[in-house]
Amino acid sequence: MPLPAFSIIIPTYNRPAQIKRCLEALVVLDYPQESYEVIVVDDGGQTLLDATVAPFQHQMSVTLLRQSNAGP
Repeated sequence: MPLPAFSIIIPTYNRPAQIKRCLEALVVLDYPQESYEVIVVDDGGQTLLDATVAPFQHQMSVTLLRQSNAGP
């Protein structure tokens, strides 16, 4: 039976170091990389996360989305 596919959504605001650590942990998951995607949602933080997320884009399916600060 195939493993289920799923999405991991990570909301963040001004936390580039924490996002990097989170993505580092997700890269080493013992799960087929084609069965999950990671979506990082930047809630209008002052630090752009492109440089933080980019190194992981060749290791897993990760998308960076930005929105104006709206909170939870």
